[in-house]
Amino acid sequence: MQHVERVPISGILDDHDPDRITVRVAATGLPLRLRRDLVEFAPGAVVMPAWLWARIFKGDMGTRDRLPIQTPIKKEKRWNTQTK
Repeated sequence: MQHVERVPISGILDDHDPDRITVRVAATGLPLRLRRDLVEFAPGAVVMPAWLWARIFKGDMGTRDRLPIQTPIKKEKRWNTQTK
């Protein structure tokens, strides 16, 4: 038996695709699109393999799920105003 994670959801956003379903995660409010063959439904939650939840949580599923990376602010170049 594999380890599973029970992820609470606040609703199903889209279930028209026969292979995938989009749910809203209750903790973050973010939409999550999942393959139907990898998840099962429980009342108010989605049950998925622990390895899948770890990949989603770490942001390895794509750039949409990653936290924004802040880039350092570049210092503005100033011209030397002093005359030589």
